[in-house]
Amino acid sequence: MKTYNKIVTAGCSFTYGYGLEDPSKQSWPAVLAERLGCDLTNLAVPGAGNTYIANSIIDNHVVDPDCDLVVIGWSFFSRMDLCHHNGKIMHLSHNSRNNKDLVAMLYGNYMHLPYAYKKYLNTVLLLQGWLESKKIDYMMFDAISGNHDSVFLEDDLTRGLTKNIDRQRFMGFGVKNLDNMTDPAHRLPDGHPDHRAHARMAEILHDFLLNMRKDPS
Repeated sequence: MKTYNKIVTAGCSFTYGYGLEDPSKQSWPAVLAERLGCDLTNLAVPGAGNTYIANSIIDNHVVDPDCDLVVIGWSFFSRMDLCHHNGKIMHLSHNSRNNKDLVAMLYGNYMHLPYAYKKYLNTVLLLQGWLESKKIDYMMFDAISGNHDSVFLEDDLTRGLTKNIDRQRFMGFGVKNLDNMTDPAHRLPDGHPDHRAHARMAEILHDFLLNMRKDPS
């Protein structure tokens, strides 16, 4: 397998290692980096939406262009990333505990799930194309369940978008998510994966990386 000097990971709480005693050592990015014997920059933020996740990879590359592997754990397709006028970013979902009035207004009046799903696919494709243009090795996966519903695929445009996903670099696209590939007993009280689940996640991703198509360059 190709050796790496530095990997950059991005995602939501399942990539951050939310709820772990020491995410810097117990989260799957930390365990994966240790297995690969390389440095790690983990850009994950609990609650992050996919627009933020994609932007974090591109923004990080501007200031630190030396990473040679990017690993992305996509979040719920319907999450929103809003920027307050003071520059603070809010990450919202339909069950957010904070900003409940704002959440009720946005998700009650301005959430169209088929559109949100297409936006998710376009975000994946845009980042896929950007990484390939920079010749950066990468892999992607859905970190959590609920990102794919057959009803969305009744639309010709949506089906067309999915055909452009590189399934050799997107683990289990539309079929598997990393959370459901671990033991359901290995969960924290709030449902997040515990250190055992994170260790298993790192093992699964490492195995996928071993078998992933190598960049012909």
